[in-house]
Amino acid sequence: MPVDIRPTQHMVRKALFDLLGQDMVNVEFLELFSGSGAVGLEAI
Repeated sequence: MPVDIRPTQHMVRKALFDLLGQDMVNVEFLELFSGSGAVGLEAI
């Protein structure tokens, strides 16, 4: 991973998916500007 890419912190990812909650059932997720891909992997 390049030095200038900072992965989204775990607390931010957790807050995002806690906020979306049950609205994320059976949806497609596209992570743009993914860098490390951590948010996309957590969406799986």
